Amino acid sequence: MKVDLDDLRGFVAVTELGSFHAAADALHLSQPALTRRLQKLEASLGVQLIDRDTRQLRLSSVGRDFFFKARRVLDDLD
Repeated sequence: MKVDLDDLRGFVAVTELGSFHAAADALHLSQPALTRRLQKLEASLGVQLIDRDTRQLRLSSVGRDFFFKARRVLDDLD
């Protein structure tokens, strides 16, 4: 399993900001590029982190647990 730090940053930004649009703006990415990053992260982990629909996004149960670990890793690196 290989996880890219930019993919982690994308996941954390989407989670903290609550939207792909806001996270993409904050990371200076297009929404499709951010979506691809999260899809790549989910594929490398073999789990779905975010439950998406047209109106809202919610973290899956695995996503909630993973968010705190990802946040800690990024905080430690900063």
